[in-house]
Amino acid sequence: MAFRFPCFCGCGEQRQPGAFYKPGHDGKHRGRLKAAGATPDEADKQLPTQRLRDQYRADYENRNTK
Repeated sequence: MAFRFPCFCGCGEQRQPGAFYKPGHDGKHRGRLKAAGATPDEADKQLPTQRLRDQYRADYENRNTK
């Protein structure tokens, strides 16, 4: 029996065991959240690592200060 590990971005593709995303799909996930207008607090619930949450929060703050 083979284990399946779906990518966290929601693309439906399989990721490697021990990874959250296929290569490059962390950016796709953040982009989808941005397109949906997610606040940092909403994104925190969906992004699996603190690094990604911090990146999203910084991008969000940069968008809203321009």
